[in-house]
Amino acid sequence: MKQKWAQLDINYNCNNRCIFCYAGGDLQKQAPARTLSEIDCIANSIKKKANGVRILGGEVTLRSDFFEVLRLFKRKEFTMIEIISNGRYFSRPGFAQRAVRAGLTGIIISVHGHKASIHDRLTGVPGSFNELIIGLKELIKLNQSGQLPKININLVITRQNYRYLATMLEFFVKLGVPSIIFSSFKILGRGFENKKNLIVSYTEMTSHLKKLFIRIETLRKKGGNFYFEIENIPFCVLPKKYWGHLANLNGFSDVLYFPRWGYELRIPKKIDQKRNLGAQKINKTCRACAYLYACPILDCVSGEFFDYLKKITKVNYHNLNLNYYDIYGTKEFRAIKKDEEN
Repeated sequence: MKQKWAQLDINYNCNNRCIFCYAGGDLQKQAPARTLSEIDCIANSIKKKANGVRILGGEVTLRSDFFEVLRLFKRKEFTMIEIISNGRYFSRPGFAQRAVRAGLTGIIISVHGHKASIHDRLTGVPGSFNELIIGLKELIKLNQSGQLPKININLVITRQNYRYLATMLEFFVKLGVPSIIFSSFKILGRGFENKKNLIVSYTEMTSHLKKLFIRIETLRKKGGNFYFEIENIPFCVLPKKYWGHLANLNGFSDVLYFPRWGYELRIPKKIDQKRNLGAQKINKTCRACAYLYACPILDCVSGEFFDYLKKITKVNYHNLNLNYYDIYGTKEFRAIKKDEEN
């Protein structure tokens, strides 16, 4: 069984202005940063339930006490101390090395393209791509020397970049990134304001996904040693021979939210385990699918956490899948039989 781990937001301010940021708008303005004392108390609660933590914002590296936050979790002997970051501060001399010494064991870098014209357009900040690449190269050096066990890049697929999936993958593999995750865009936060200019239908995406999967096999045959998976793609929109690339094929995580402490606990599940989908509005076709409980477009986050987000942002997060249906409908989806060959 995979490790249980907690996900903790510690601040929401950011030096990027991504047009699809889940923490954009009201969340950035109204949710205060957690104090170091509050983080210490939350860490004690997490330690009773899990031995890993993923810290995110906003942009956590903007905190003046960023290294102290890492040291706090290191002192409490967390075996996994990861952050999600836009990577820009890691371009500063010695920043990456200090983070590793303070306790950082893994990082997920948010990337939006393989060149500045795409990435900077989506972040809203000219020069952000150049800083990202400089920082990423520093982190790759630490990974290759064994000092930083885990580096992922997470690239959200949008209308601005979906035609370049294979090209983006090859760019980052050649750069030396050991683990790459692509994620189909989900409408959250600031994404609601820009959803029609961002979201791509699965039908439009399919031919580019197939080119991506072919490129993966080509690079691996040439000796490319990298991990890849793609999130938020339903099983039914791809031939079964490509399912090995889908994140949910080998399991998924349920999420429990602890309102007193303000963090989420991620509990790994197997693909055939049921989960509570009571808050979801599920169309008739999907309800008959053998993979209903593992489908990535049906989020399974505790009601209390979604209620918290709704209170702050005035958005109903319980039915995120409906935002896709409102634009593209449900004709792309079909029910898969358990014994279906392809």
